[in-house]
Amino acid sequence: FQLRRSASPSAQFFAILGKGRLTLRRIEVGTEQASESRGTPDLVPLADSVVAPLLQLVPAEGEQERRVTAVFPQGGRRLQIVAVRSAGDDGGTHVTLAGDLEGVLELAPDGTLLRVALPGLKLEAERQVP
Repeated sequence: FQLRRSASPSAQFFAILGKGRLTLRRIEVGTEQASESRGTPDLVPLADSVVAPLLQLVPAEGEQERRVTAVFPQGGRRLQIVAVRSAGDDGGTHVTLAGDLEGVLELAPDGTLLRVALPGLKLEAERQVP
């Protein structure tokens, strides 16, 4: 997982998941920081301004609930999240997020992410459907 922020184009953040290990790296001109911690199979890297990685939180088809630990590489912040899947409108999927990150994900029947609402991050995005 790699993230480059437009406010500081020279800064890059990496989350590298290995066997039982998570490495967080921040690289800027003239400096580099890294930290390592225990990684688990349910660890998901996220970013507060990128919505596609949120699809990793959706429980697999046939599962109603998924418990994950999310990590934000920008600061190493970890959140415990419970994602609960239910039937959505028009045959899609509705996912309610609870725990350290609360909100809603709505998916189309084909799995396309249609709507994200994460009040704690002050993030809401909706795909315009033709």
